[in-house]
Amino acid sequence: MGSHVPSLNTAAVKYKWHLGDYEGMNTFLLDVNWYSVICFHPSAHDAWDAFKDILYAAVDSFVPHVKHPSSSLRIRHSGCNFRDLSKCTSRKRQLWHLLKCVLCKLLERVVVSKIYEHHV
Repeated sequence: MGSHVPSLNTAAVKYKWHLGDYEGMNTFLLDVNWYSVICFHPSAHDAWDAFKDILYAAVDSFVPHVKHPSSSLRIRHSGCNFRDLSKCTSRKRQLWHLLKCVLCKLLERVVVSKIYEHHV
């Protein structure tokens, strides 16, 4: 089993996960002799590569997919400009910081109350 790393010249693949045959994939994976995979790939790195190859083969076999030329997967601009994106990114950072502060304060209260209960 060769490595399943796509080269730069190949087309990108988009999987249609909602149409996958997961029962078929389950049967395929149950039929794999996992002991022989480990036996013939004794190092962790080799076993991991073999596992990934088997998993990729299962996905390629049981999940429908469409190949797109790499040029068709470019980011499509939806009419928003750099300033709008910059504002959204800044606002997201502010909200995340606020959330972290609130969570830290709540956690601090819980820890203090647990310590107080333990000593009383």
